[in-house]
Amino acid sequence: MTGPKWVGLVAATGVALGLVTAVAMHPRGAGTERAASPAANAASGDEPEFRSGIPGLKMADVRDYKLLWREIEELQQWRRAGRISVAEYRSKVIEKTAHFLGLGGSAADQFAAVASEAVSAVRESFFRRGRVDADPRVAEAEFYSDMRGGVTRVTSLLGEEPKHRLFAPECKKWLLQLAFGSSEAREAQQDIIFQLLS
Repeated sequence: MTGPKWVGLVAATGVALGLVTAVAMHPRGAGTERAASPAANAASGDEPEFRSGIPGLKMADVRDYKLLWREIEELQQWRRAGRISVAEYRSKVIEKTAHFLGLGGSAADQFAAVASEAVSAVRESFFRRGRVDADPRVAEAEFYSDMRGGVTRVTSLLGEEPKHRLFAPECKKWLLQLAFGSSEAREAQQDIIFQLLS
């Protein structure tokens, strides 16, 4: 089956299953003169890639990324249920994220140190906003500055690998969830919006 027919078959199958996506799959080397069947690609070990604007991103990378977020949510539930401490939650999330990113050894240690520092700075500046003696506008500006700085420090450790480029746009969400937990992060964002509208 040629490349365009295979893409059409995949799209039709996705629609039939109710899984409409904006991402099109194509086998490696699509667009070249080679016209291999999906069975031949499976036999050769090639797996479909995503056309997502991230060169080299594979379905397995996206699957692993979704699994990472599910594991973070599960750890969050464990934390709320008292099965693990806040420190254990943060440590495990950072460890799982470093593993997803393919960081090991000193790179994983550096990632953990920078992420922990960023979480501390974000939490400190957030709670500084609630102090009676703090000027709300100054405290708000410091919070946003610390948040941007934390995201910048974490993303500065990332490279051009597909998984890194997949994670980078969600780093702010990840950092907020790491600092406050999923429900607390939503409340913090709502609080910020409410204060801006006041």
